[in-house]
Amino acid sequence: MKQKLYFYSNDSRFFYKVNNSLNELRIPFYVLNYGVKLRNIKGIILTTQKEFDGISSENKTDRFLVYSDTQDFEEYIMQILATHKFGFKKRYFELIFSVDPGKNKSGIAIFLDEYFLISKILHNQREFVDYIGKFISYFNSDKLKPIIIKIFFGIGVPSLFESLLEILSYEFKEFIPIFYLVDERNTSKMKYNKHIFKISKHEISAIWIAIRGIKAIKSMNILNSNEKNSQSELPKKLNSEIKFDENLAKNVYFGNSSISEALNFKQ
Repeated sequence: MKQKLYFYSNDSRFFYKVNNSLNELRIPFYVLNYGVKLRNIKGIILTTQKEFDGISSENKTDRFLVYSDTQDFEEYIMQILATHKFGFKKRYFELIFSVDPGKNKSGIAIFLDEYFLISKILHNQREFVDYIGKFISYFNSDKLKPIIIKIFFGIGVPSLFESLLEILSYEFKEFIPIFYLVDERNTSKMKYNKHIFKISKHEISAIWIAIRGIKAIKSMNILNSNEKNSQSELPKKLNSEIKFDENLAKNVYFGNSSISEALNFKQ
């Protein structure tokens, strides 16, 4: 269930940045007036550290997402997005990157515990390294229990995913990600309602590659979710004959269900 967002701050610069970012993500929010009883708010309250420190203890709740000037602002926005979509969570267990490699532009979709978070178009290897690196740092906060990282590649064009696989294997070797190569046949022929999915075909393809990958893993039972592969191990090849299903993809895209839940509904 999506959480409502409430803005509580007199910092105009903070408002400008939050407003721009949430508008870009198409996430509505409400502005609270000073003096309102915050304990009565049934949603997420966005404010700055300075203003949070000035709130009386009687008016504080566990519903605040507090921004500090020392924090990366994009990280704060991604925390807002995740909390808005999934509710407050102390930690996530699995971070999935699903990639539809393309010659001039590629789609990437990101999932937390198999729930869709965000997708984007990227144009080169450096962008991929930077983008994946940021999200690992955003959600890999528990160093004693590091998050499991899985990276799915569509293998329509071998030369494209091979070079990307090589550089990501090197750049993120300390996190020991699990790499999967996913058959993406017929994804170029997907038909979908563009007015419902307000993202590019490459991003939808990346979402579907993740769905195909999870479907294959569930069917083959090839890997325990708590198991990691070694750096010397070859990427796991996955093949799933599941055809594109707009309703299934829609359930995942809008966060109505995780990938596994959506697949179970389909059965």
